[in-house]
Amino acid sequence: MPSKMAPVTRMPDTIKTMLHVQWIALTGDQTGGSLIDSYNLQWDKASNEANWSDLIGQDGSFQTSLEYSWSSEVFPGSTYKVRVRAHNLHGWGSWSNATIIRSTGIPDQPLPPTTIMNNIYVRITWVDPDYNFEAIDKYDIRIGQSRHYFHSAAAVL
Repeated sequence: MPSKMAPVTRMPDTIKTMLHVQWIALTGDQTGGSLIDSYNLQWDKASNEANWSDLIGQDGSFQTSLEYSWSSEVFPGSTYKVRVRAHNLHGWGSWSNATIIRSTGIPDQPLPPTTIMNNIYVRITWVDPDYNFEAIDKYDIRIGQSRHYFHSAAAVL
């Protein structure tokens, strides 16, 4: 039998309406002495592991891909759990530990800031952009001091 798989990895292009995951192929002794002929990927459809559903590689529909993305039944801001296992001629190996994935994206770009002079200080304000279901924890503010140099400051929330 194949060994237990490492947990899947959430890929950076996961967004609020599409999930994209990747996993590492089993090699050497991990394969259980036989060629891996399928990987079975499941998710819990935001049920907190109450119900698991096959995405790819289930019995009779073998799949050797090492990544998968899907948008069906993915809802913005939801939390999902995903797991994977391997198959060879001896049968299915154990499931990986579940990976928690939130359907979020990077924040939208804010509108241009406004500035107000106050004595020798400049007050910079802006409207918060759409956060895409993940809290914004800081802003990077860059102030031009010449054509080729910008001063950078972080506004931590």
